[in-house]
Amino acid sequence: VDFTPSPAAEQFGDEVRALLARVFTDERRQHAHDTGTMHDWELHRAMADQGWIRQALPEALGGGGRGPEELAVLFRELELAGAPYDGMSICTMV
Repeated sequence: VDFTPSPAAEQFGDEVRALLARVFTDERRQHAHDTGTMHDWELHRAMADQGWIRQALPEALGGGGRGPEELAVLFRELELAGAPYDGMSICTMV
């Protein structure tokens, strides 16, 4: 089994890291840690502007058209950045 990321997944990872670097600053990361919050409005609005909140939905239902590999990339990059995304993952499951 080959687990090498697809070019689309690698490109998406670059997009996610760029947004995180721009929006989820060290100050916001520290605030999330200090308060224990699992939501950051600025980060989630920025992800919504990119269409990432709806990624798990099929395109026919208004989804983002990305596959499970790219959704895994999104969650992995959020985890690596220490970004709160519990609310988003719950919405995705629902």
